[in-house]
Amino acid sequence: MDFNFHPVTDEDLELYGKNAHGIAQNVRETFPSIPADFQLKPVTLRKMEACAMIYDFMIGLPDGTFAKVTFSVGGLPSGPGVVEEQIYRVDETAHATAYPTH
Repeated sequence: MDFNFHPVTDEDLELYGKNAHGIAQNVRETFPSIPADFQLKPVTLRKMEACAMIYDFMIGLPDGTFAKVTFSVGGLPSGPGVVEEQIYRVDETAHATAYPTH
């Protein structure tokens, strides 16, 4: 299994677009110094298949560092009729590179 980050593809950008609002909200909460008019863009992505597909996007920040945002899609539902809210986890420490090794 490939655990490396790769440049985003058009398909990855489509997935990001579907989650952009939640991602942006969480990144801006974690890094409140980001100017309101700064457009957050994904640079790299890592996909890991488990019970669900886990996505790690590296998002470019205005100071040249990167925020890592993790979320999953799929997996087993909690129960009949249960709709779970998507959870976006943002590393509290910015990364110096869009290709982290951890």
